[in-house]
This record gives sequence, C-alpha cells and structure tokens, in this order.
Amino acid sequence: MLDYSQIAVDMVNGKAQASGLGELVTAIRHDVRAALPFADNRFDAAYSHMLYCMPITNAEVERLSQEIHRVLKPGGLNIFTVRHTGDPHFGTGIHRGEEMYEVGGFIVNFFDRAKVERVSQGYDLLNVGEFEEGGMPRKLFRVTLKKPTVRPEERQNINDIRHDRRYSTATVEPGVEVPQNSSRIWSAIIRGELSPPRPTPNSPVGGEVV
Repeated sequence: MLDYSQIAVDMVNGKAQASGLGELVTAIRHDVRAALPFADNRFDAAYSHMLYCMPITNAEVERLSQEIHRVLKPGGLNIFTVRHTGDPHFGTGIHRGEEMYEVGGFIVNFFDRAKVERVSQGYDLLNVGEFEEGGMPRKLFRVTLKKPTVRPEERQNINDIRHDRRYSTATVEPGVEVPQNSSRIWSAIIRGELSPPRPTPNSPVGGEVV
C-alpha cells in the first residue's frame, strides 16, 4: 500500500502487525507524482479510492495511470474510483485549474467520461459504473481497467484482422466459436501458431482456425 502521509503508513503497518498480517501487508510512504517504486509486471491488481481525484494535474494523473500499467502483470486489473462531473460540488467553490475545485478547504479533481478514457490509454476499459457515497451524496465512477495480455504491435495486427468482417468469428473445434475479441486466439494467429481464419461455407462472416 502507498500513502503520502507517514501517519497513515505507520497506522496501517501497526494494524497489520497487530492482526498477524505483517508479512502480507506493507505500507510505504510515496508521492504518486513520482515513478512507482516497483519493478515491471509485479502485481495482479491495483485498487485506489479517489486517488485520481487528488489535486494533481491531468498530465500527472495520466502518468500515474501509466505507472500502474507498468507494474501490473499482463491481464492485471486497475480498479479506481473518482468523483465525476455530476457531483454536487463540481463547478462550485474556488476553481483551481482544469477540472479542480476547492470546496471547504479540499481540492478535488473531477472526471467526465472523456477524462476516464484518456487515463485508460493502453488498457482495456472493462467497465465504468456509477455509485453514490456519503450524505451529500458524492457521485462517483467505479472504473475497471485491464492490462492487455498481448504486445502493442500484436494488438495493431489483431485490430487490422478484426476490421475484416470475414473474420468476425473463429471456430477452434467443432461446435465451439471464439469471438473476435479473444486475444488468446488472435495473438496466436499473429505469432504464426495458428492459421488465419477462413470463411465457413455457410456464413460470409464466419471462419475457422486450423
């Protein structure tokens, strides 16, 4: 776990030790505007609650999202929550630049859908859900991103194939169809481990992998 506050770090580490979880939970003080102190492809998942809403610039948020992408394993998830522009506090108080507003001494960086998509570059955007929290209530997005399991150059070739309507479906064994968004099948085709699908006799948009 990362936190900017040493008080919070000490509290988490103390509770982890008291609960017998000291070997499983470690909190570290870190400023997320800097590179994350972890190796590439280390974690299965990352979770943050309103971290992206902190008073940091949009460029810094995008860099943070790419740093999380770097330390996730292929197929790893980045799940985060942000207050969105439908929140009652958006557009009120003191404007602090970009989509940031200070209300009651707190600066919040608000998100719309386009901003969610910008910080999702390089990920597969799996879901954007909405929920409410607190007495106002605060209105938030819950965003689930997935680090792709194929390399960027493979993804481009896969996308080229996907735009060919003949290859909208692949059959890997009798009676089992694999949709075009199956990265496992399409990356194998790109690597030459499988032949490209060919149209089936009965369907102009079907195909089979041999």
